[in-house]
Amino acid sequence: MVQIALTNKPDGVAPDPGGPYTEQEQKLIRILRKLDYGEVRIMIKDGAPVRIEEIKKSIKL
Repeated sequence: MVQIALTNKPDGVAPDPGGPYTEQEQKLIRILRKLDYGEVRIMIKDGAPVRIEEIKKSIKL
């Protein structure tokens, strides 16, 4: 399952999707491509990824 939540910058202007990728975006893409499966949470600040958390454990009761 893939869940993506897009958040615009505070000024309401989304970043240009056709522009060149930043170093953080390139690193994010490399990390996601290495995943075989799983769930991640991506924190965005000012329209750029700043942190990614890989969800390690989930317990269904």
